[in-house]
Amino acid sequence: MKNFIRPRLILPAVLGFAAGILLFFPFEPLCDLAAMKVIAGAAQNGAYVSFNEAYAEGVLDKVFVCRGIGADFPVFRITAEDLRIDPAFARSLLSKSFAARVYIGSGEITPMVGSDLKWTGGSADLSVGNGGLVLRDIRIDGDLSVRGDIEFSAHEGKILRADLSIRVPHETDRLLQMAAASGIVPLHKGQPGEWRVEK
Repeated sequence: MKNFIRPRLILPAVLGFAAGILLFFPFEPLCDLAAMKVIAGAAQNGAYVSFNEAYAEGVLDKVFVCRGIGADFPVFRITAEDLRIDPAFARSLLSKSFAARVYIGSGEITPMVGSDLKWTGGSADLSVGNGGLVLRDIRIDGDLSVRGDIEFSAHEGKILRADLSIRVPHETDRLLQMAAASGIVPLHKGQPGEWRVEK
């Protein structure tokens, strides 16, 4: 009996199938749905999140982009030029959870009183799975400098674990004191201009 499936044809067939998914899958509606879920989750935690547009760019190497981001909290507002999510499809398949590299453009935190706190850009490794959303190797640069890791509940948006080091100009310590007093983030003050988020 002849073997109708030739082993040397399996890999090209699998690659062709994967390329077809990347080319023809409706990523635009998926971006909109993901953005809407973020907005709904933030609203449950007392924050109003908005964005100008969300879309996917690239042909085979897809990148998800959200532009004109705003987030209103009780005592401050956060704005960012854009957020780019570069999925690691191979790592996601192997780990059975979504993995990506996240990049954030320039932005600022505007308090109800006091000076704005600005950053020039940043990045982190993102993984989503088992009911949690984890950001590792966070690096944000500018007047606001952040380093470390944090994990959120994917369902409630609450911080599950955190080990973040934050540096700001010491004259803007009042902004972080307001954030700490609001209870939104478990902030702990160190030296002037130095803060930690630990949980």
